Parts: sequence; C-alpha cells; structure tokens
Amino acid sequence: MIKSIGKVALAWALAAACAAPGAASAQFFIKVNGTVGPPTCTNTQADGTGTGTFSFLLPPSNPNAIFTVSVNGTPLPAQFFFFPSPGTQPFGGYTILFPSTPFPFTVVAEEGPASNGQPIGDSVRLTINCPAAGVGTASIQNISGGSSVPASSPEGLAALGILLALAAMLGLRRRGA
Repeated sequence: MIKSIGKVALAWALAAACAAPGAASAQFFIKVNGTVGPPTCTNTQADGTGTGTFSFLLPPSNPNAIFTVSVNGTPLPAQFFFFPSPGTQPFGGYTILFPSTPFPFTVVAEEGPASNGQPIGDSVRLTINCPAAGVGTASIQNISGGSSVPASSPEGLAALGILLALAAMLGLRRRGA
C-alpha cells in the first residue's frame, strides 16, 4: 500500500510540474532603478521628486499589484491595481496620502506583485521620515518579497506533491520495504 501511494504521489507531482512548464521558476517583481528627492511633509501627505524607471513582471491575474502604506507602523487598507505586464514606466515622483498624523512620523509605502489578494515576489519600498512640517528625508529600495508561487497554484501543488512523494519514499526506506 505505501509503495503504491508513493508512486502515485510521485506520478501526480511530476504530471503537475509538467503541466506548467517554466511557471515554477517565474519570479514576479516590481523594481526601481532611480532615486528619490526629499519629501515635503504635511500632517496628511508627503510628496517629493524622483528620477528613474520602474520595471515589472506581474502575474496575469487582475488585480496583479498591491500598494500598501503604514504610518508609524500602523497599516492602512491595501490598494490593488492591474498593470499589463511585463513593462516599464518612468518614475517621476511620489505623493503619499494618509490620515492626519501628528509629527514626527514615518511612512512606509510598498508596491509589488500580487496574486489572489496576497503580495508575492519582489517589491519596491519607499521610506519617508517627517520630523516636522516641511522638508523630511526619503529613501527608496528594491526588496525581496514573499514566495512567487502561491500554495494554491499548480506550481505550488506540484511542489507539495513532490514533497509528499519524497516523504513516502523515505518512509519506505525506513521500513525496509
């Protein structure tokens, strides 16, 4: 019985992996190649200049991008978008809006790929520090994100099947079968 379960799991895993060739190695991303200028801070927004480009490879699903903002560590509701992918867009600046917040504060905004409402892949993080009204500081960076393969995708199920098959084979070896 255990031998046949292991063979079935292995066959299923290989079939699932072959059903989506190349998809398991796809890494979705949004990346920036550029810089940001210092923000002008008010208690409800921070905006500044930027130069460079965004490049992206996003999933085909709609929506395929997520934008999150937190102020002093408190997250605001996520926003979702759809962008035709792959592509590039110029980066000319930023405006981040948020509820009225007393100074000083830190705003962290991230934009990255999404699938089924969850962030996946690599994203861009903009960090803004506003010590008082007026000029603050900002930095932008590319960050490594979560898995580019959601567990419910065919690729994720194939990986799970392979793990189950390996576990079944290891169980057979331990029993001497």
